[in-house]
Amino acid sequence: MFEHAVQLARNNGKRSLWLEVLEQNEGAYRFYQRQGMLCVNEVVFETASQQSVLKIMRMPLQASI
Repeated sequence: MFEHAVQLARNNGKRSLWLEVLEQNEGAYRFYQRQGMLCVNEVVFETASQQSVLKIMRMPLQASI
């Protein structure tokens, strides 16, 4: 499914793919790292009752040959 999302982005002329992962979701974070994504930033997301850290991950996309 991830590869399908990458191909859709490439086919639509996108130059990069980004997403947010909760800091506590270590399994998802490792999965996206294995796909070639890098953590480029961390932001704090706050609501009235909780606070979470979101890891912003990005992967540059190159056109398929």
